[in-house]
Amino acid sequence: MRATPRSESLTGLFARAEDALLMPFQAQLKSRGLSIVEWRVLKTLLAEDGMRITDLAERARSLQVTITQAIGRMERAGLVSRRVPSGDRRSRCVYLSGRGRRAARQLPTLARRDERAASRALGAPASRKLKKVLLRFIDSIEGSTLLHNSLGQPVALRR
Repeated sequence: MRATPRSESLTGLFARAEDALLMPFQAQLKSRGLSIVEWRVLKTLLAEDGMRITDLAERARSLQVTITQAIGRMERAGLVSRRVPSGDRRSRCVYLSGRGRRAARQLPTLARRDERAASRALGAPASRKLKKVLLRFIDSIEGSTLLHNSLGQPVALRR
């Protein structure tokens, strides 16, 4: 039985909302052989190509191990390559291939279409209000010093 909104936690509601919003887009990604993490990597590299995995993980909002695994799959699929950047032989950076760049440029149109459909389903005024509330919530949480993990230890937020 599904919990009612009154009894479900805020975290649970956010997770359900994200799932509902991403479901149509994930189907589009799956038909192209991509995961949501791989999409985030493509989108991030399109904005700034040639990133170290640690930076890529932070910007794509995923764990480093998850990004490393995704990069391996994407490298085998010919979407990205790992190379040593000039001037720093100690690290390797991830770069889009031509195929990866083409994929990264096509997908935002699909994402925007799905977001517009979700906004229409909610209604434009409610959608605008929800965005404002979410932005205010994010700002207050990111500025909070009261965030702790389940052990009561302070949590460092990544940006």
